[in-house]
Amino acid sequence: MAILKNTEIDGTGFIQLPVGTTGQRPSSPNDADTRFNSTFNIIEWYDDTYGVWLPMSVVFPVATGGATSDITAGSAGFRVSTFASNGTFTVTRGGEFEYLIVGGGASGADVAGGGAGGVLTGKIQLTPGSYPIVIGAATANAGDNVGVGIQGNPSSAFGLIAEGGGAAGGGFGDGRGRDGASGGGGGRNPGGGIKTRGGFGFGGQGFHGGAYNGTGDWEGGGGGGAGQPGRNGVNSDWGGDGGNGLASVITGSVTTVGGGGGSGSNTQRGRGGLGGGGTGKLGGNAANYNGVSNTGGGGGGGWSGICGAGGSGVVIIRWRII
Repeated sequence: MAILKNTEIDGTGFIQLPVGTTGQRPSSPNDADTRFNSTFNIIEWYDDTYGVWLPMSVVFPVATGGATSDITAGSAGFRVSTFASNGTFTVTRGGEFEYLIVGGGASGADVAGGGAGGVLTGKIQLTPGSYPIVIGAATANAGDNVGVGIQGNPSSAFGLIAEGGGAAGGGFGDGRGRDGASGGGGGRNPGGGIKTRGGFGFGGQGFHGGAYNGTGDWEGGGGGGAGQPGRNGVNSDWGGDGGNGLASVITGSVTTVGGGGGSGSNTQRGRGGLGGGGTGKLGGNAANYNGVSNTGGGGGGGWSGICGAGGSGVVIIRWRII
């Protein structure tokens, strides 16, 4: 077979491509082989990266980084890259990429639950290059008798930032939930944090002024979730639930992230929000009620002991491969 190199074609006629049906495709094609498919009446080329014949106008991205898996959604195939810790996403063939970026959740404090990390979703056109991926780390457990919890850490990718959750307000300070992607629940004093950029929802307030039941107990609010506010403490015996997060199908199955932390209580603790929110502590139980790793869940509120840590964030990217 002759091989043409650096060949100029000056004519005004045509180049005759090989013509054949789908069943007549070459059995061992090479990358970029081109032919006319008479079954579909299209020009097609062979993509050796994914091992498929594609219409001439279709070129799928190629990238590496993170933990990868291949999924099918409908009739399309996708590659999914998950970053549970810092790393680099390297694009060698550009195109459209879908992303889920989740910031880290905040810790709980005495009684109140921590706010969830922000959740960003969307699609972006990327050119070849290396892109740093930063994952919001989990917070430490806040100590006993703290005035405020620990703010969540942001995650970032492609110049986009999902903010960390807002720290919970404690029962031994001003009690205000701190601002964040989702605000922290309020403690002794009313006033959960409000939402800022990077997420949805806001922190619940503690029961107005702190509910006193004759034994010195103070109920707090649940941390805000990415899809729902944290709930107020119901009364002197019932802590507020954390707000629920947001569901995504980027991995091929339903994944919920960004749940707020529930309030601690001496009688009825608040439940963690769907999406990794930590449940509040019940009385002096020594266990920690942390936000779930790689969900951005807020930590559960404490009661007579250290409080739940905020869960780390995550970045998930997917792109079409067939």
